[in-house]
Amino acid sequence: GKDRPPYAQTVLPVVENGVVVAVEITTHGASDEQSAYSGLIKKFGPPTKHKVTSMQNGYGAKYQNIEATWTKPTYTVLFGGVVGGDSTSGAIVVSTPAYAKNLIDMSTNKTGL
Repeated sequence: GKDRPPYAQTVLPVVENGVVVAVEITTHGASDEQSAYSGLIKKFGPPTKHKVTSMQNGYGAKYQNIEATWTKPTYTVLFGGVVGGDSTSGAIVVSTPAYAKNLIDMSTNKTGL
């Protein structure tokens, strides 16, 4: 609705056993990255950890990828300014700590794929 920030492209709840364990928000990637990151800092304070990586797409355009995590006692916020190697898509996941841990574990164990 009208509360949705401009950088939120789609908002998708993730339900497990009838309980919402996460909300996954997609962004337009590099073009939304700064506004999304600023908005998250405004809402959740400074991130627990973050890193910025310089990247380049297949056409040679350079952009930055901001990755940030907010670890709170009852929830975790994960932000990827650019995900899947596509500069036009990014993601924000607000979830239970357990759901976030699974996501992080999955993304760090991709070596076998």
